[in-house]
Amino acid sequence: MVSDLTLESLVQIKGTVRARPESEIRDNGRSNKVEVAIEYIEILNKAYPQLPLNPSNEKSLPNERTRLLNRHLDLRRSEMQYRLKQRSKITHKIREYLQESGFVDIETPLLFKSTPEGAREFIVPTRVSPGLCYALPQSPQQFKQMLMAAGYDRYYQIARCFRDEDLRADRQPEFTQVDIEMSFISKDDIQMLIEGMMRGVLKVAKGLDISQDPFPTMTYNEAINTYGSDKPDTRYGLCIQEIKDLSTDKVRVEALHIPDSADVVSGADIKKIQEMCRSGPAYGESIVTTIHKYLENRGDARPTLTGTSKVSLLKKVASSTCGEFSGADPATILKKVIPGIKDNDVVIISERLRDSGGLVLGNTTLGRIRLYLANVLREAGRLDINANAYEFLWVHDFPLFTREVVDAEQSNGGKPAELEQPEDPREKQVKLSESWASTHHPFTAPTTSNINEIVNDPKKAVGKHYDLVLNGVELGGGSIRIHNPQIQKTIFNDILKLEPHVQSRFDHLISALGHGCPPHGGIALGLDRLVSIVCNTPSVRDVIAFPKSVNGFDIFNHAPALVPDAELKQYGLRVVGPESPDMSDSQLKN
Repeated sequence: MVSDLTLESLVQIKGTVRARPESEIRDNGRSNKVEVAIEYIEILNKAYPQLPLNPSNEKSLPNERTRLLNRHLDLRRSEMQYRLKQRSKITHKIREYLQESGFVDIETPLLFKSTPEGAREFIVPTRVSPGLCYALPQSPQQFKQMLMAAGYDRYYQIARCFRDEDLRADRQPEFTQVDIEMSFISKDDIQMLIEGMMRGVLKVAKGLDISQDPFPTMTYNEAINTYGSDKPDTRYGLCIQEIKDLSTDKVRVEALHIPDSADVVSGADIKKIQEMCRSGPAYGESIVTTIHKYLENRGDARPTLTGTSKVSLLKKVASSTCGEFSGADPATILKKVIPGIKDNDVVIISERLRDSGGLVLGNTTLGRIRLYLANVLREAGRLDINANAYEFLWVHDFPLFTREVVDAEQSNGGKPAELEQPEDPREKQVKLSESWASTHHPFTAPTTSNINEIVNDPKKAVGKHYDLVLNGVELGGGSIRIHNPQIQKTIFNDILKLEPHVQSRFDHLISALGHGCPPHGGIALGLDRLVSIVCNTPSVRDVIAFPKSVNGFDIFNHAPALVPDAELKQYGLRVVGPESPDMSDSQLKN
């Protein structure tokens, strides 16, 4: 009977626990100094002989789809057990820390209403009132502000949030965030609180003491100019520098100097970098970007410089009839403007408009190239990025409002626009929307109390917003909120120019602010992202028990699913369109 047992079968054993003979003890780090002398065994559940995956074999796993389809088996793996236990440990520590800090855990509704906060929402129809819909909350943002108005000056919640957005490795349609709000506080108060919480989390989860005290801070402009990202990974250098000798009042010329790397940056790498360079102007953050390899002592009398096409800045400067570098060789120019450049170095030069027209960038062309080349150098053994290091950073002083790039297809009736391809990318223009949008959300307070200044020039407005970054990942963000109802209404009406029916969706919040709401602020941290970093996983899906796949489907439970026409009718709904799915019961059974 025992010989017929299959892998993953469940058995009950009775016997005597005894010391294992020393000759049979293997020093493999596991508890193997005892054994059970079996007296009785009962098979409780015999597993099928052919399993889609073997949880005990971590070295030979099937693809992710198979693992998600059989998640109950995948969760038996020791690695998954460790990750979910770490998640539980981290969550417990966060609750303990906040409770000891005087916070009150308050649940807020999951059935809310649709409000324009930035992301697309999941809509929930109700059969009680056909045509009316709930919306699942993107965050408890408005509820926690109303709790401040209600006198609960220290609120927190481990909150479930929902956003109907395109997915990626660190994003799920439903996710968990640590939601915090406080009254009568400053940015420094919130940051001090969160720093203490992060130290406690890493101590309990990894046994680490964080040396950063306090966490370093950086303005948004400093982050973009130095690292090309609003969430920079500061575990390594490769900083971007401005070439002031080539910059103008309108154009900032930047360089990413990568020492001793020309021999490891392959032709395939250069092609990928060139694709990033070409995409830069389309998103408005650069005009033209070129990559150069600087080579000396290769048999030539003078240094050799690759990448000096007719559109490269160095070529244009060398060809000019006036100026300091007129007639000079491009390699000579580069050696003068990049101090310390040596043989086998790579330099990427980018021209970026100082005035982006109100477009707030998350990253720049050089920022994306920096991340790509850091991985190339790490794999080649030229750059040490400690996977066990935890580098926190606060980024603050974000622009309060932004313009968006107009979608070429949307502006041309759904057809791809016939865009001119100028010979020189400097001539390429990006069309921005005429209206303003909130960079984060419309409840962030401005740094100035003069609302007229903001209305007259929204582009110059700076928000009291702050992001917490860990190893190049945005853990979360928060802000000091607007607590004056008149300022909030002015931003809705005069800057965001929301239609009256849209503004009416916020009447409950405006009313609460006008009933003696105290100054307040808060933050929301992504629990999934935090656990993913602590467990060093490539995706948040690896630290969620039942995640959605990359296309938003629950492969394990087959959700979302079709709903019969008869059930849709109860909600006053029907599916329309040229490719409407078959919603009959017979189709659902298939």
